[in-house]
Amino acid sequence: AHGINTGSSVSVEDALFWTASEGYLTPVSPLAMFTLGDTYDLWWHPLWEPFAPFRPAAWLVPRLTRTFPGITSGALLGPANVYTYCTAVVCLGSAVDYNPGGKGANQLSWQATLADRRGGPLPVFTNAPGKTGFWRGSTSLPRIAQHQNVAIILYRPADDVAAELSPDVTHAYFPQPEMEEVAEATSDAGHFVFGFTDDGYVALISERPWVWTSQGKYADRELVAKGMENSFVAVV
Repeated sequence: AHGINTGSSVSVEDALFWTASEGYLTPVSPLAMFTLGDTYDLWWHPLWEPFAPFRPAAWLVPRLTRTFPGITSGALLGPANVYTYCTAVVCLGSAVDYNPGGKGANQLSWQATLADRRGGPLPVFTNAPGKTGFWRGSTSLPRIAQHQNVAIILYRPADDVAAELSPDVTHAYFPQPEMEEVAEATSDAGHFVFGFTDDGYVALISERPWVWTSQGKYADRELVAKGMENSFVAVV
């Protein structure tokens, strides 16, 4: 029976499937970008330009993707075990143990959502920022366990090469200006920030100390902790 090709060579149809799933350069589809670039003459496009220098040695690409899967497989969108807890005023959801330690792109691993003063969504989440995006690209995806209104989020990069290419921080999006009240505390258990709205609250705890961003569009909305390895607990 015909199925999706996962070998070193790939048909145009299969290459379209893998790139639509953001499998640009993975062990299961290492030459998808090269197949489409050659077939449709796409090497001028910004998405293809970074791959162009490797065209003369494309035969090496499958081996490289197998050697560094933490870097090459991060963008691929795969099946996820999603856990969601909701009340009338707050939700907490996570992709439980989705590729933990692997490099990611375009994945939001967890989020707490409250209602702001106008009734709109008010998100809180964490990320280990990567080169592919300030919030959506990840040095490493976290290991997550969630039970009802509590989630534990652990960042431990599995690939040293991936870690070397990215900032040495984790950070949280915590929109302080939209909260009715914000409180902070520090103890031996970690560094706490609490956000309250009319009917709901979110608590976020970091193992590492963090500081508020004071300038730019994320002033008072971003908390930054030094170090790629960090542990968070979220409670709603």
